[in-house]
Amino acid sequence: MHKRLCAIQMHYTDIFPGLKENNCVSTMIQSGLFDDVVIVAADVEQNKVLQNYASDWGVELHLGAVENVTQRLFEISQKYGANSILRVLPQWYFIDVAFVESMLETLESQDADYLIVPTDFDFRFGGDVFSGRFLETLLHDFENMTDCPRQYLFNPWGYVNAFGHPSLKLIEHKDVPQCSNDDFVEFRARYNDVWPEQWDKADTPQAPYKMCHEYISNDMAALDIACGHGSGSKFLIDQGCQSVVGVDVSQAAIDHCQNKFLDDKRLSFHCGDALGIDFVSEQFDLIVTIHTMEHVSDDMAFLDKLKSWLKPGGTIVLEVPLLMRLPFKDSDQPFSDGHIREYYPRPLVDLFQNFFMITKQFGVSRGFYVEPNKARNAMMIIGQRT
Repeated sequence: MHKRLCAIQMHYTDIFPGLKENNCVSTMIQSGLFDDVVIVAADVEQNKVLQNYASDWGVELHLGAVENVTQRLFEISQKYGANSILRVLPQWYFIDVAFVESMLETLESQDADYLIVPTDFDFRFGGDVFSGRFLETLLHDFENMTDCPRQYLFNPWGYVNAFGHPSLKLIEHKDVPQCSNDDFVEFRARYNDVWPEQWDKADTPQAPYKMCHEYISNDMAALDIACGHGSGSKFLIDQGCQSVVGVDVSQAAIDHCQNKFLDDKRLSFHCGDALGIDFVSEQFDLIVTIHTMEHVSDDMAFLDKLKSWLKPGGTIVLEVPLLMRLPFKDSDQPFSDGHIREYYPRPLVDLFQNFFMITKQFGVSRGFYVEPNKARNAMMIIGQRT
């Protein structure tokens, strides 16, 4: 007999004004699919506020290992004796109950450890479905790694999506929901109302900036387009750039940067639209533009400007989100109304090659940098001005 647990992975930063009215917790409870539904969170002081949400939703709050999500979930699966587990975030109010049920049935009928959905399907509509053995095996692996990366401990699902696993039974679950454009229009209106786009809320360097490390030398002048709160710009300085100019369309973000980094003369920040601001031709050795181009009205003009600012032989690092084709098979629009467009891999490469010579490409799959054909969420392209 299979005992099922729904683990709501939560952190205090997940709280937004409409969360109590727009969440998947009540949906999962009312589905009748689970023996237990529980909130699982890191044992930090700020997360004690989650008890209020647990009480309102009528579920238990389990606080566990701070850095090791795999350990945290393993403990709760052991406590409840669960051998089939669904992991979701509370804000996935749009989760498809019928699809979750089909995933659980597939996992159990095939004695599988994890279900991998197609790369062009938004996995949030089904969450992560896995066995207790999945957690136990990966936890053992991670404990026996020398200097196991935090990312592995924090995101075992992304790890398996990126690298596979020789001793776990991984099933490709290709039978995913497909919805109409009318469904998309209705979905998008609510999505943008209750879950507006957020960025850099943790005020820490994002993973894409770390991919720039090998392209940095001590005499470089760098440009960080859409610098946000400046953590990426500071990271570039810390890695050896001589100077970094950060640009963002948000005056509040620029004010934050100018106050925070007031004493570091290697950093300067300017408010402006990427198409409206001007720099001296061939001013920069390195340009970093992370999840910016999807916001720009004219992406060809944007790339042309970046090319003019980059020195011959200089490096550009660009990352943009990919458009999810499913579950909304008839729509070619992004979920977020803050995005003018999102991209398919091949047209993106063709566009980039009109301006730069490509030196490397990466796909992004749930936070891991992978081969381009495994891209799920985004693409990073690294190029040079010839």
